[in-house]
Amino acid sequence: MTLDRVTKAVIQAEGLQLSNGGVLRDYIPALSLHQPYASWMDNGTKTIETRGRATKFRGDLLICSTHKRRDAAAMYHPLGVALCIVEVYDCRPMTAADEPLARCPLYPNAHCWMTRNLRRLAYRANVVGKQGIFYVRSACIVLGAAA
Repeated sequence: MTLDRVTKAVIQAEGLQLSNGGVLRDYIPALSLHQPYASWMDNGTKTIETRGRATKFRGDLLICSTHKRRDAAAMYHPLGVALCIVEVYDCRPMTAADEPLARCPLYPNAHCWMTRNLRRLAYRANVVGKQGIFYVRSACIVLGAAA
């Protein structure tokens, strides 16, 4: 994965290692979602992640669930674990037509992070998330059977 200038600065600030062409070694970018949204992404019923700002990020993204339970809807979903890998292939402003695959209503300034190529994990490793995109050691991630 080739990284942009801002991402390189974040990686270097966190002490992560870059190879000669600016490729991140031994880490995968990750994003934490509240439950049940993370599980919906994992089972393929949610293919659009919405955020209040656009992203230039493209490529594989590890989907993790947050440690905190926001409401009763999250009661039967795993917390604080890596769930799946998706490919972010586009980002654009959200429209009302996106609501079914985003599993949320349209809201002001919403942007769709369009995903595809769902890959489920064989093992749900514990992950301590952060806000925004963060990095997880790829040695912790084991792909399972195709989704």
